[in-house]
Amino acid sequence: MSGDEEPDISRLFGSDTAAEAEIDLRGMEMIEALEKLGQGIASLPAATVRVLIDPASPTSGETLFQPVGRYLLEARRDGEVLAMSPLQAADGEGRPLAGFLIHLPRSGPPLH
Repeated sequence: MSGDEEPDISRLFGSDTAAEAEIDLRGMEMIEALEKLGQGIASLPAATVRVLIDPASPTSGETLFQPVGRYLLEARRDGEVLAMSPLQAADGEGRPLAGFLIHLPRSGPPLH
């Protein structure tokens, strides 16, 4: 790869963003978002869950990506999450969705 080429990072993202449930953390402060995330992981019967956060913008400042990602890594170490990947998707109007696709140990193996 020459210095002018962008690296292909598409393999880091899950190709399937379908989920049985969703945890929407958009518009929340960090503590409230992490509490809601923990409750969702503990109580949702779904095996695949989309965790949505506000996307980064030039004026957004810090986002929930890092604290939510760290929380999910810890949950993965504890066996509460089987797998996770950054979400690369768009809503019905083509706006980007930010967050994670997670697989919980409920009714089957992770999709990837």
